[in-house]
Amino acid sequence: MKELEVAGLSSGYDGVAVLRDVNFTVGQEVFAILGANGAGKTTLLAALARLNPLMAGTVIFRGTDISRMRAYQSSGLGIGYVPQERGVFPDLTVLDNLRVGGMFSGGDLEEKVEDVFTFFPDLKRRLNQRAGTLSGGESRMAACGRALMQNPSLLILDEPTAGLSPLYVSTFFEAIRQLGQELPHRGW
Repeated sequence: MKELEVAGLSSGYDGVAVLRDVNFTVGQEVFAILGANGAGKTTLLAALARLNPLMAGTVIFRGTDISRMRAYQSSGLGIGYVPQERGVFPDLTVLDNLRVGGMFSGGDLEEKVEDVFTFFPDLKRRLNQRAGTLSGGESRMAACGRALMQNPSLLILDEPTAGLSPLYVSTFFEAIRQLGQELPHRGW
């Protein structure tokens, strides 16, 4: 089953194309975009999350053309996005960051928070801590947890391990491996 179909995508900034004629399809799988710094990976992922406008092409998510949608609309369809930077609201607690992620997804927020702890148990100790004071690894986990609160069926992670210690890299990838196995079965 095709989850995401990208055809002829061009995107960039201020009228300057960074990406031209990008084409690929993603099924129900873990899919990676690899490339050198400055190759356009972040531009591509932000375009898929509908944070960057398309200059040309189409993005089809689960049979729906999202090419001209706004980010909040594509998010409502099940696209979760974790940006390259820390991706948390620094002045909010970890718990409040998670709750913001689940505000519009329906269901029991506290139950979803507990689901996030299944993948990122270290966050439980930090629930009342301001997210801006977290370590790099904890911040990445909180940002990913916030995206999971949206009930995504597609999770876009931009440079998920940038700046993390080797301990957190292996912990984070283990959580991603588990997510890849469990998301289809959890109804996320």
